[in-house]
Amino acid sequence: MDKRKKKVFIGLLIAIIIISCFLIIIYIQLLQQPKDNDDEDKKSTEIFNQNPCWSPDGRYIAFSSTRTGSSKIFVMNANGFNQRPLTPSRGGESSPAWSRRFE
Repeated sequence: MDKRKKKVFIGLLIAIIIISCFLIIIYIQLLQQPKDNDDEDKKSTEIFNQNPCWSPDGRYIAFSSTRTGSSKIFVMNANGFNQRPLTPSRGGESSPAWSRRFE
């Protein structure tokens, strides 16, 4: 494969990863939407899932969420299942990032 084809391939791969992150965010937000149509309830129960970050091995996604009231870091399987809090603190965390082992 010549250099130009490699650059195009890498660019497409990065674009696919970015698009899939946005689709996962939208999917999570759709799952978390309140079913009640009362506007006051929506204001008090708005949930934001933001800043998805794929693990280096592609098996997990870390993201910040306000589903517990304040922003915490959550992690889930790459398929969107098994969502669980990763940080036990009172909140205020955002922008998760993975690190390769021992870095």
